[in-house]
Amino acid sequence: MPPAPKPVEPEKKIEPVKPAEPPVIVAPQLVKAKKERSSKLVRTILTEADSIRLFIYDNGEIDNDTVTVFYDDQVVLNKYMITDKAKVITLPISKDREHVVELFANNLGTIPPNTALVVIVAGKKRYELFASYDLKTNAKIVFRYGKEE
Repeated sequence: MPPAPKPVEPEKKIEPVKPAEPPVIVAPQLVKAKKERSSKLVRTILTEADSIRLFIYDNGEIDNDTVTVFYDDQVVLNKYMITDKAKVITLPISKDREHVVELFANNLGTIPPNTALVVIVAGKKRYELFASYDLKTNAKIVFRYGKEE
């Protein structure tokens, strides 16, 4: 009797490794300039979501405003020119601390001050905030974990 054939193992599919998002590297002058500006609170949002999504648009005429977005003092978007097409940023929210998003004006565009429509999706809630900021003041949005308003 001939030996039994060896079972054929299915070919393993190897998924390519996706590279991690590169860290945003910014000039130390930018971090220093942010700290030298005051921050105006736009809104505090309570959420039970584990992440939020920000959609950043120009709030009117497209006038070459550029913005750097800080999340807990880390740059998540650097020198981005705001347009009528949303720039989407997803950020984690943890239960044990407050989180802060700050919009920092890199310039004033052609029509000062910088303005942006920031749409926030946090869980099932949606917020539309109008942020105005300039070369002396940042726009600040605070997120706290808790019962949604």
